[in-house]
Amino acid sequence: MITFLTTARHKDTLEPLFDEWLGQAAEGMRLYSYDDMARMVRIPSGVYVFTDIERLKGPLRRFAVSMARRIVLNCGAGSVVNHPEKVMLRYELLSTLHQSRINDFAVYTPGRGPIRCRYPVFLRVADDHSGSLTDLLYSPVDLRRALKTALDRRIRPSELLVGEYCDTLSEDGFYRKYSAFVIGDAIIPRHVAFGREWMVKLRRTGNRAHHIEERHYLEHNPHAEELRSIFSHSGISYGRIDYSMKGGRIQVWEINTNPVVVRSKDSYESMYMQDQLTFLHSFIDAVQGCQRDFGNGNKAPSLINIADVSRKYASDRFVARLKKRSRSCIPPKLYSYVQYRRLRGFL
Repeated sequence: MITFLTTARHKDTLEPLFDEWLGQAAEGMRLYSYDDMARMVRIPSGVYVFTDIERLKGPLRRFAVSMARRIVLNCGAGSVVNHPEKVMLRYELLSTLHQSRINDFAVYTPGRGPIRCRYPVFLRVADDHSGSLTDLLYSPVDLRRALKTALDRRIRPSELLVGEYCDTLSEDGFYRKYSAFVIGDAIIPRHVAFGREWMVKLRRTGNRAHHIEERHYLEHNPHAEELRSIFSHSGISYGRIDYSMKGGRIQVWEINTNPVVVRSKDSYESMYMQDQLTFLHSFIDAVQGCQRDFGNGNKAPSLINIADVSRKYASDRFVARLKKRSRSCIPPKLYSYVQYRRLRGFL
């Protein structure tokens, strides 16, 4: 049995897969939220895929870590895919890739150290997948204004990320964003997004040449070995990497540990349907491969007791809610002013 774990608000990334596409393959897979698991006293042994690592905060993160440790203790290392303690989050990942000279651009967290960036830059929430909060910012004055606006929205400085702009515009006037999944040891190309703007989202252009180019990417998986090395270094064995190419070199934007696997069937045009079926065949085969690896000679108990872990999470969550309620009493303008004054020395 393979169990996918997500945060309660983001099960929708996997629900269409389970509801519409899996068919008989669904018999060996389950989808739960972390909060679903917290209501259990015992859980069955098997493979657990931890997703949404970047969204795990406070008590929920501690619960996920404790549960992963308990599963590994009873079932072995192969029973946990994406151990929360080992997965690099975006700041650590992108900083490491820049230091390793894989990425040409640097990233900064406000308040963690002086921001000596190369302009232009942009501001985003560090562990969110909605893209940039701003257009490109061309000066320290622009950056300070953007930070002030973010703080006014009660976004904490530690939750923000300043990223240097990396120009990957192709000669034909399009930006390209490539995406590929990792599942265990398998690297599966997913799609190529084309856009005229620097922040590219997956929107089908209807361009026949783009579809042919994307199909070539899907069939040949040209960057598989480089991506496998990046995934291995990041501690991520389930997720989707988004990247572009610059001068023949990979530039990594992020690795999403809870990506949309597939959308509802009626959302795809007929020309793209075969690509979805091909991807899903590879996806299911890779997931079942994780189960086969786990089952070979494994003598794990049939049930794992997590009662103490669940009780600790309930207690921690209660305390965290009290603290959050007390913080909400601080007037927004006072909160923003105090946080901004703390950052002035780093800008």
